[in-house]
Amino acid sequence: MPEIKDSYEAKVVEARFEPSDKPTKGDQIVVECVRLTGPRAGTPFMQFFSLKGGAAEISAEQLCIAGWDGEDITSLDGVGSLKFKVSEWEEEYQGKVRPKYRFWPLTDRPTLRDEDKDAFRNKYAALSMKVKDKGLVVEKTEANAAPDEVPTPAPTTASSNGTPTGASF
Repeated sequence: MPEIKDSYEAKVVEARFEPSDKPTKGDQIVVECVRLTGPRAGTPFMQFFSLKGGAAEISAEQLCIAGWDGEDITSLDGVGSLKFKVSEWEEEYQGKVRPKYRFWPLTDRPTLRDEDKDAFRNKYAALSMKVKDKGLVVEKTEANAAPDEVPTPAPTTASSNGTPTGASF
Protein backbone atom coordinates (compact mmCIF):
# COMPACT_ATOMS: atom_id res chain seq x y z
CA MET A 1 0.00 0.00 0.00
CA PRO A 2 1.30 3.50 -0.75
CA GLU A 3 2.20 6.04 1.92
CA ILE A 4 -0.87 6.85 4.04
CA LYS A 5 -1.70 10.56 3.88
CA ASP A 6 -4.48 10.52 6.50
CA SER A 7 -6.45 8.14 8.73
CA TYR A 8 -9.81 8.79 10.36
CA GLU A 9 -13.23 7.34 11.13
CA ALA A 10 -16.06 7.81 8.64
CA LYS A 11 -19.52 6.63 7.64
CA VAL A 12 -21.47 6.37 4.41
CA VAL A 13 -24.25 8.97 4.08
CA GLU A 14 -25.44 7.97 0.59
CA ALA A 15 -24.89 4.95 -1.65
CA ARG A 16 -26.22 4.03 -5.06
CA PHE A 17 -25.83 1.33 -7.67
CA GLU A 18 -24.93 2.67 -11.11
CA PRO A 19 -25.31 0.26 -14.03
CA SER A 20 -22.93 0.92 -16.90
CA ASP A 21 -24.12 1.69 -20.40
CA LYS A 22 -20.67 0.75 -21.74
CA PRO A 23 -19.41 -2.85 -21.61
CA THR A 24 -15.81 -1.71 -21.12
CA LYS A 25 -16.62 0.38 -18.03
CA GLY A 26 -18.62 -2.02 -15.85
CA ASP A 27 -21.23 -1.39 -13.18
CA GLN A 28 -20.24 0.45 -10.01
CA ILE A 29 -21.36 1.52 -6.56
CA VAL A 30 -20.95 5.19 -5.70
CA VAL A 31 -20.81 6.12 -2.01
CA GLU A 32 -20.63 9.50 -0.38
CA CYS A 33 -18.95 9.36 3.00
CA VAL A 34 -18.38 11.91 5.73
CA ARG A 35 -15.32 12.09 7.98
CA LEU A 36 -16.24 11.68 11.66
CA THR A 37 -12.85 12.33 13.27
CA GLY A 38 -9.68 14.28 12.60
CA PRO A 39 -9.06 17.86 11.50
CA ARG A 40 -11.37 17.45 8.49
CA ALA A 41 -14.27 16.00 10.52
CA GLY A 42 -17.59 16.76 8.85
CA THR A 43 -16.16 17.00 5.33
CA PRO A 44 -17.41 14.59 2.65
CA PHE A 45 -15.54 12.38 0.22
CA MET A 46 -16.65 10.10 -2.61
CA GLN A 47 -15.66 6.48 -3.15
CA PHE A 48 -16.35 4.49 -6.32
CA PHE A 49 -16.48 0.70 -6.14
CA SER A 50 -16.09 -1.22 -9.38
CA LEU A 51 -18.17 -4.36 -9.86
CA LYS A 52 -16.09 -5.47 -12.85
CA GLY A 53 -13.72 -8.43 -12.77
CA GLY A 54 -11.51 -8.98 -9.75
CA ALA A 55 -12.39 -5.60 -8.25
CA ALA A 56 -15.94 -6.80 -7.51
CA GLU A 57 -14.86 -8.94 -4.54
CA ILE A 58 -12.79 -6.14 -3.01
CA SER A 59 -15.72 -3.75 -3.52
CA ALA A 60 -18.13 -6.16 -1.82
CA GLU A 61 -15.73 -6.51 1.14
CA GLN A 62 -15.46 -2.71 1.48
CA LEU A 63 -19.26 -2.32 1.31
CA CYS A 64 -19.70 -4.94 4.07
CA ILE A 65 -17.32 -2.93 6.29
CA ALA A 66 -19.69 0.03 5.74
CA GLY A 67 -22.66 -2.13 6.81
CA TRP A 68 -23.97 -3.81 3.64
CA ASP A 69 -25.94 -6.96 4.52
CA GLY A 70 -24.47 -8.90 1.57
CA GLU A 71 -27.84 -9.47 -0.09
CA ASP A 72 -29.08 -7.26 -2.95
CA ILE A 73 -26.23 -5.18 -4.44
CA THR A 74 -28.73 -2.87 -6.13
CA SER A 75 -30.50 -1.89 -2.89
CA LEU A 76 -27.38 -1.77 -0.64
CA ASP A 77 -29.37 -2.47 2.55
CA GLY A 78 -27.36 -1.66 5.67
CA VAL A 79 -24.77 0.54 3.97
CA GLY A 80 -24.27 3.54 6.25
CA SER A 81 -25.22 1.69 9.44
CA LEU A 82 -21.61 1.19 10.57
CA LYS A 83 -18.73 3.59 11.05
CA PHE A 84 -15.28 2.46 9.95
CA LYS A 85 -11.64 3.48 9.82
CA VAL A 86 -10.34 4.97 6.56
CA SER A 87 -6.79 5.04 5.23
CA GLU A 88 -6.30 7.74 2.61
CA TRP A 89 -3.47 8.11 0.11
CA GLU A 90 -2.88 9.60 -3.32
CA GLU A 91 -2.33 7.79 -6.59
CA GLU A 92 -1.36 9.09 -10.00
CA TYR A 93 -3.31 7.74 -12.96
CA GLN A 94 -3.05 9.09 -16.50
CA GLY A 95 -1.23 12.19 -15.29
CA LYS A 96 -3.77 13.08 -12.58
CA VAL A 97 -3.28 12.66 -8.82
CA ARG A 98 -6.41 11.38 -7.10
CA PRO A 99 -7.23 10.48 -3.51
CA LYS A 100 -7.73 6.77 -2.81
CA TYR A 101 -9.46 5.25 0.21
CA ARG A 102 -9.45 1.89 1.99
CA PHE A 103 -12.04 1.01 4.64
CA TRP A 104 -11.10 -0.98 7.76
CA PRO A 105 -13.56 -2.37 10.30
CA LEU A 106 -13.69 -0.88 13.77
CA THR A 107 -13.71 -3.62 16.37
CA ASP A 108 -14.07 -3.73 20.11
CA ARG A 109 -10.87 -4.31 21.97
CA PRO A 110 -10.86 -7.58 23.85
CA THR A 111 -11.49 -7.23 27.56
CA LEU A 112 -9.02 -8.81 29.92
CA ARG A 113 -10.13 -11.27 32.54
CA ASP A 114 -8.89 -10.51 36.07
CA GLU A 115 -6.45 -13.44 35.97
CA ASP A 116 -5.04 -12.11 32.66
CA LYS A 117 -4.65 -8.64 34.17
CA ASP A 118 -2.70 -10.16 37.05
CA ALA A 119 -0.44 -12.05 34.63
CA PHE A 120 0.29 -8.90 32.61
CA ARG A 121 0.80 -6.82 35.75
CA ASN A 122 3.36 -9.36 36.98
CA LYS A 123 5.00 -9.61 33.54
CA TYR A 124 5.62 -5.84 33.43
CA ALA A 125 6.25 -5.18 37.12
CA ALA A 126 9.99 -4.68 36.50
CA LEU A 127 9.24 -2.06 33.84
CA SER A 128 6.91 -0.23 36.22
CA MET A 129 9.57 -0.18 38.92
CA LYS A 130 12.22 1.11 36.49
CA VAL A 131 9.95 3.99 35.41
CA LYS A 132 9.23 4.93 39.03
CA ASP A 133 12.89 4.58 40.09
CA LYS A 134 14.00 6.91 37.30
CA GLY A 135 11.42 9.52 38.35
CA LEU A 136 9.67 9.40 34.97
CA VAL A 137 6.13 9.43 36.35
CA VAL A 138 4.64 12.89 35.74
CA GLU A 139 2.42 14.23 38.48
CA LYS A 140 -0.86 15.84 37.44
CA THR A 141 -0.91 19.59 38.12
CA GLU A 142 -3.13 22.47 37.10
CA ALA A 143 -0.68 23.34 34.31
CA ASN A 144 -0.65 19.92 32.64
CA ALA A 145 -4.13 18.53 33.38
CA ALA A 146 -5.91 17.45 30.20
CA PRO A 147 -9.25 19.21 29.61
CA ASP A 148 -12.47 17.20 29.88
CA GLU A 149 -13.71 18.63 26.57
CA VAL A 150 -11.67 19.07 23.42
CA PRO A 151 -12.06 22.10 21.11
CA THR A 152 -14.13 21.91 17.94
CA PRO A 153 -11.94 22.34 14.84
CA ALA A 154 -12.32 25.54 12.87
CA PRO A 155 -14.32 25.10 9.68
CA THR A 156 -12.37 24.94 6.44
CA THR A 157 -13.52 25.41 2.89
CA ALA A 158 -13.59 22.11 1.02
CA SER A 159 -13.57 21.34 -2.66
CA SER A 160 -16.12 18.98 -4.19
CA ASN A 161 -13.98 15.93 -3.35
CA GLY A 162 -13.69 16.92 0.33
CA THR A 163 -10.09 18.11 0.19
CA PRO A 164 -9.55 21.41 2.02
CA THR A 165 -8.85 24.25 -0.38
CA GLY A 166 -7.50 26.72 2.11
CA ALA A 167 -5.50 26.66 5.32
CA SER A 168 -7.27 27.20 8.62
CA PHE A 169 -5.71 29.55 11.12
